[in-house]
Amino acid sequence: MPAYRFCLHYGGDNRFDDRELVADSDKDAVNLATVIANACADVCTNFELWDAQRLLISATTSGDGLSVAQLTQRAQWHALDTEIVIRNSQSCIAESRSLIKHIDALAARMASHRRWRNNGAD
Repeated sequence: MPAYRFCLHYGGDNRFDDRELVADSDKDAVNLATVIANACADVCTNFELWDAQRLLISATTSGDGLSVAQLTQRAQWHALDTEIVIRNSQSCIAESRSLIKHIDALAARMASHRRWRNNGAD
């Protein structure tokens, strides 16, 4: 799976949080980055996604738009993992209230999906 560089920008002096993002394709990476960035929209102003030297997207965070439900199941797990890493970091983005709400909702969604899959296997 390709690894991408995901940069969340915040504050007025061009500060940013740089993370690795793993996705199956450029399209999945852009969608995943958009969902995570929008989850941090109360703190982050914009984001970029890079594949080596190639800029895939540079956009302003909006807090709405693409829904986590529109991501593949695998991408939802990547979103949850990445958001938890951001929350546990020393970055000021970790204090994003919308990020914390998004993590809680996504974790509940993933747990519900796992319970549904396990019940179907019985």
